[in-house]
Amino acid sequence: MMTLKHVAIIMTLSTLTLAMMACGGDPQREDTSPSHSGTASSVPRVSDVFGAAEWSIETTENHSVLDVQPNRLFTREAKTLSAYSSTGEKVWQYELPTSHISIETKNGIVVIIWKTTAEDTTQNKKKSILKMTILSQEDGTVKEERELKELTDTDKDLTGATRFGNTTFQLDQTLNTIDSDGNIATINMKEYKIPEYQNIHVIGRTPFWTPAASQDSLTSPNWALKEFPGATENEIFSIRPMAIDREFDLIIVQVDKKEGPNLYFAVKATTGEIAYQITCPSEPPASPSQTRVNGGPEAVAKHSPNGKYSVWGAMRLTSTEGRCVGGGDQGSVWFTAVDDNGTAYGDAEPTRQTPEEIVIAPANGQPRVTEASVPIGIMNNNLAIHATAHNGETKGETITGNPIT
Repeated sequence: MMTLKHVAIIMTLSTLTLAMMACGGDPQREDTSPSHSGTASSVPRVSDVFGAAEWSIETTENHSVLDVQPNRLFTREAKTLSAYSSTGEKVWQYELPTSHISIETKNGIVVIIWKTTAEDTTQNKKKSILKMTILSQEDGTVKEERELKELTDTDKDLTGATRFGNTTFQLDQTLNTIDSDGNIATINMKEYKIPEYQNIHVIGRTPFWTPAASQDSLTSPNWALKEFPGATENEIFSIRPMAIDREFDLIIVQVDKKEGPNLYFAVKATTGEIAYQITCPSEPPASPSQTRVNGGPEAVAKHSPNGKYSVWGAMRLTSTEGRCVGGGDQGSVWFTAVDDNGTAYGDAEPTRQTPEEIVIAPANGQPRVTEASVPIGIMNNNLAIHATAHNGETKGETITGNPIT
């Protein structure tokens, strides 16, 4: 075992950067880790903190894993959505509409937004209709199917873009998103004087935004934040929402000061209350990557199965406190999973293609680094999910469930 060569930690969302603060000493790098049964071309090489795969799934598409929930693993291949249990059993599958715009998994449901066409007999032409289908995560049955709107020429701004993990679509002068219960949350852009569609985000049913020009406040219909502890209104250059934590109802915010180090906070979305300040280094380095941008799916914190911990970027969070793991002189990291004990697992070099290295950071202990596949989520019964693309010209992935030892 040898000490990890010190390099700068870097993590990115849009043009935001964040260097991570040390926790429990320097990570240690291991030269080797065990490889479990199976062919080298398809079986993930996992760290020694995981046991041999209890089961494996072969898919025919790359990046086929849609989401990992405590009791369900979702994959998408071509036009088929499949759900697996923590034992690797396929529980159900659903044929997706040809023109589906987005798929979201939340709070025991799967929400599918899609478009279809129908004959308009009054004008002797086809019309486009926006629809929503809600499935049960448990058994895949259709809980609801709803026609949202007949699309007109004024609805050309319909994009189905993902903003902080929520599919949003603009119809006329309203921004619409699906809340955690499958209901439509509608924001009247004209009422709140919000001209810039891309600056509006939603957590649950709570919209929040920053002014398009100044970005000097974080605003919601019932609250507004223009200053933070350690940063008065006159000292702030910009306020940038970086990520959301749905279960904790938190917005992760970066406060850029005109002078001095940037600050990081967790803000309660429903009230605008500052839940806590997140401990992170004072001088972030320049960003090397634009891979995690615009409040996309990776701007949503991932939770442990028991819901006690969450991770985003190099942050480990609870409902009452948060801090950055690693940092300063240490290697880069982007956490992808956290278990029920608070141990976080992540990509040690998120901007590098190969070789794959994993950071393992216990809640109370020294982080270490080893060459191995990074888990993409944790399911019930302490099962870490890994996915490795097939080598060569064959598309697809091998997905395995490995117990945490």
